[in-house]
Amino acid sequence: MRDALHKHRLFLAVMTAILFLSFAFDAFGAMNSLSFVSDYKDSEALVVSEIACHGLDGGFLLTDKSGDPAHEVFHCTPKQLTYYGSQFGLQGRIYSLGYDLLSPAHMSIGIYVKLAQLLTALLSAFCFALVALWARSRHGLVPAVTFTLLIAISPMPVGFARNLYWALPLLVAPIIFVLWGYRRQASAARRAIFWSIVGLLTCAKFLCGYEYVTSLAVMVVAGVAYHLYLERAKRQIYFKELALAFAVVVLSFFVAMGIHVIALTPVAGSFGKAVEVVKLDALKRTVNTGGYASYAITGLQTNLPDFYLITNAYAGLSGHVHSHNIVWAAMSAGLNYIFMPIINLPVVLDQPFATYVQSFAAIAVVLVLLFVNRAKWVIASQQRAVEALFVGAGVGMLAYLSWLIFAPSHSLVHAFLNGILLFMPFALFAYIILGLYLDYLLQKFKTPRFRKA
Repeated sequence: MRDALHKHRLFLAVMTAILFLSFAFDAFGAMNSLSFVSDYKDSEALVVSEIACHGLDGGFLLTDKSGDPAHEVFHCTPKQLTYYGSQFGLQGRIYSLGYDLLSPAHMSIGIYVKLAQLLTALLSAFCFALVALWARSRHGLVPAVTFTLLIAISPMPVGFARNLYWALPLLVAPIIFVLWGYRRQASAARRAIFWSIVGLLTCAKFLCGYEYVTSLAVMVVAGVAYHLYLERAKRQIYFKELALAFAVVVLSFFVAMGIHVIALTPVAGSFGKAVEVVKLDALKRTVNTGGYASYAITGLQTNLPDFYLITNAYAGLSGHVHSHNIVWAAMSAGLNYIFMPIINLPVVLDQPFATYVQSFAAIAVVLVLLFVNRAKWVIASQQRAVEALFVGAGVGMLAYLSWLIFAPSHSLVHAFLNGILLFMPFALFAYIILGLYLDYLLQKFKTPRFRKA
């Protein structure tokens, strides 16, 4: 990595700048202006409230109970606040500490939040630029630039990148570290350091909230699987290394949960009650679907309105909104996730055509076709390296699906949020593959025979 940073430092700076413009200002129109300004404000309000009320109620993460959860709370009203169950939020503590350090400058909370958003967007941009640098060092300029531009027009990373709650840099840091740092044949000491860092990165993310625990674990597995396929590892090596990767992430999750419980104990009254609070909140947000079934149908209507009109005409979804029927909910949720817009092309497309061509389903179909026909566009010397990218994308698909399967409650309610799972790390590998195919087309266009034809 050190050599790549030195050799391609200008490239890294340019890619970071491009992504920062997208993440901080939506410069390439990945989202509509209203969504870019308003989306995810309910989650960010938790961190803003922590900054505003730092030091009150033991400094626990607080949530606004005064009205609209999307309202930016730049003041503290203690009677309208309460601690937020099982997610105390390392991110809230860090941002609060930053404001405390800057408070002698008499900076308003509003200005500080805006600056914190810009800093978070910059860190997110740098993280994704490191993936572009990795692609640049291994597959060339075209795949790396293609990756960057596709990320810049992807609604989910753009929506998450500057958000103070979701900690996007920590969501993708584990896969970035694995891509750059995994060495199966390294010394025992280096391997111990490597896996310790992976554990610390994932634990830090879980300290910001336990969402996506299964996806984070499989994401790390995807990165390791990429390397193992590339080096033609034996079957027993796969089992050993992938099991180790999964175990490290699971251990880091339980360490983070233990820290949550310890932090909650003074408020809950006892360690046992703190465990119960965390347990009940986790069950409510993951597996207890209950009345959440209707959210999937309304979510489909909100996220894909044109597609919903067509589906509703045939299936009569509107009549099942309040039925709490899990079958209709599962069908609606499935449609949400299948046609989730993974990119937003900067061209005018009519609906519902735009939904189809920009969706996760379309990208998946394109990847399948590219894989089936890889012998026609991948040169023999690069075949293993390209196939390894497909392995990473395939396991990344499992990372996406794992949370939808093991956390149905969260998945029914938060289809518009869970799209970020496509980038942990399915789309990261997919975008590089698309860049490789684009490079092939460009090289083919340069040949005299092609131009003559």
